[in-house]
Amino acid sequence: MDLKSPLKKARGLGSAHSGTHHWWMQRVTAIALIPLVFWFVYIVICANTGTETIIGKLENPFNAVLMVTFLIVGLYHGALGVRVVLEDYVHCKCGRTILTLLINFFTVITAVAVILSVISVHTGGVKHKKWDKDDVKISPEHQEMWKDEFFKIFNDK
Repeated sequence: MDLKSPLKKARGLGSAHSGTHHWWMQRVTAIALIPLVFWFVYIVICANTGTETIIGKLENPFNAVLMVTFLIVGLYHGALGVRVVLEDYVHCKCGRTILTLLINFFTVITAVAVILSVISVHTGGVKHKKWDKDDVKISPEHQEMWKDEFFKIFNDK
């Protein structure tokens, strides 16, 4: 005869105590992405004139913070979604654990790269260089043939 109640037996087992946070985070990040996606589309439309426009926009601290927020929230939202797929469809516990660790590792590495990239652009570490015909370093016999084509590719106007 077992004197434990069904609730006492179920406590601490499975996702009954941990799934709510994951579910809420998925919804919160989805809602946060709605205005951020509209802002990002605006930045992309404004960037139709070239790379200098994007760099100029990201030199503004407000836009730099929004870009980092958009990318971090998007990465976290994607990682949460992939984790749900892994939990539902990968039945081997060892494989699920390894894949979850790989996804978390990928998310953290990408987030660090995103933050460093936006900081680099924001602080002026990235400048767009206009190419000149004399910047081409190729053999003399091919130099005349490729100079004009190279110039057109990198200075598309």
